[in-house]
Amino acid sequence: MTRDACLAAIEALHPPSEIPSPQQYLRLYHPSHSSYSTLPSVLLKAETQLSQADPRLVEAYNRFLLAYLLSEFHPSRCPLILTESIKELFDAQIKRLNNSCEQGSTDHFTLHNDSFRKDLAIATGRLIPLGAEFAQVNAGIPRRLLISGGAKQFCRFGAFMIRQKGQLSGFLELHAHPHYLDDFNPEGWTLCLKRLAKLLQHNPNLPGVFSSSWFLDPQLERISPRLAYLREQTIASGAQLFYVGPDTTGNSGAINRSPTRRILFERGEYTPVIYTRIWTRPALCRSVACLKEY
Repeated sequence: MTRDACLAAIEALHPPSEIPSPQQYLRLYHPSHSSYSTLPSVLLKAETQLSQADPRLVEAYNRFLLAYLLSEFHPSRCPLILTESIKELFDAQIKRLNNSCEQGSTDHFTLHNDSFRKDLAIATGRLIPLGAEFAQVNAGIPRRLLISGGAKQFCRFGAFMIRQKGQLSGFLELHAHPHYLDDFNPEGWTLCLKRLAKLLQHNPNLPGVFSSSWFLDPQLERISPRLAYLREQTIASGAQLFYVGPDTTGNSGAINRSPTRRILFERGEYTPVIYTRIWTRPALCRSVACLKEY
């Protein structure tokens, strides 16, 4: 769906004059340099105005926003030097997003939808496709890891900070996209880690990579053994693991796709636990060649 077609769809709804025009709405979108999920408060307020005027305008304006960003996209806008493999993945993502612009469900196109925020970040080069997951640029490792895992972790993370000379910013942070999980498997993760290593080699200013997730929990070896490879690959590829804490509400995503985990959670027999994994540049580049091929 082209941006002109999106504008025509907006005009057909006869938006009232007191709400922002599509062009004004577009100008309110200022991508954050911190997190893909951080959006300007004025933009969120504008979406609320649209919803109050006519809920259909929320979808129409956000389709236009995504269509415009896609029409302006070029890999050179990404703040990193990209490998050819990642450029090909970007091409595939742009095609996916163009299809989404045309055929995506109404409830997808809202700024309150995390998946849509991720789509906007991909379309502006702030989330880099790696296959199994996406990398956010210029992320910071949380210092709370110093106190979240007891005395031993305090010493381990403290030693890590000393080796890093206190540098915890400028890392890549990995994120999964629920609408793109085709490569979320052992083979896909092996390729993802190898692409990450190549990306680090092409961008010597990057100190490393980190992510936090429930799927690094050692409980999965017993509860969901088919996912045990995620922790195994993490360790084999040179990452350090740090305890974050339990997910007592079930909001981490651990029970979304698994009836087994959901039942155990509801019975009180399983509480997801979040871990953070950190790869330094030398560790990942050194270890990735030894990863098991699936």
